[in-house]
Amino acid sequence: MIVPPASQAELHLLAVSAIVRDLINTHSASSSTSEPPSINSLRMKYAKQYKLEGVPRLTDVLAAVPEEWKDRLRGWLKAKPVRTASGVAVVAVMCKPHRCPHVAMTGNICV
Repeated sequence: MIVPPASQAELHLLAVSAIVRDLINTHSASSSTSEPPSINSLRMKYAKQYKLEGVPRLTDVLAAVPEEWKDRLRGWLKAKPVRTASGVAVVAVMCKPHRCPHVAMTGNICV
């Protein structure tokens, strides 16, 4: 029987589950004072092993962690805050839409 090659999505899923499995095994085997494993090196290792086109995102790894392990592994999976290149972050604030106040005086609807 000929098995078709796995798609990138399937390989990505396998890589993410292998990363999570390694993290859980490391946490189970280590004491609380031991240093956490390098998440980036694990991501690179499994991306290379499964021949992925890109490295799995940290959010993908965190989403794959089982609920009973999320609290224990959350400290290892924290992302650093991201800064913008210019130091200025654009924030859009939208207010609730209201009728144009000029309609009462002019009778025309503003566009």
